[in-house]
Amino acid sequence: MAVLVVVVIRHGPPPPPRASRARRDEVVRRMAECNAAERACHQYWTALVSYCLSLINPHVYKAVGIRPRDGCQAAWANPNFQDTLHWGGEKIMAFPDEAGLVGKPGMRWWRKAYLIR
Repeated sequence: MAVLVVVVIRHGPPPPPRASRARRDEVVRRMAECNAAERACHQYWTALVSYCLSLINPHVYKAVGIRPRDGCQAAWANPNFQDTLHWGGEKIMAFPDEAGLVGKPGMRWWRKAYLIR
């Protein structure tokens, strides 16, 4: 009995699953339908939630004997940490920007999270 093996060579990362693509399309479509006030609200809250997700768990510092407040302040003041957040966010930020979720109402939070400079 012979076994046939088919190898598919792709260039670049694999496409997102169909469900993810549909959700992305839905976000783009709904943002296009928003009026200015709704768009500003979505831009603000998306940026704020992104900032909150970028925060460091203070228990990490406590576990190694550093006062959590001092550890967080030192991390956020560290240019290497800031560069790492920006580098990690470069690919992620393409979609929210394309969808219209990045705008003036949330820029303070995007910058504070070091996702945009």
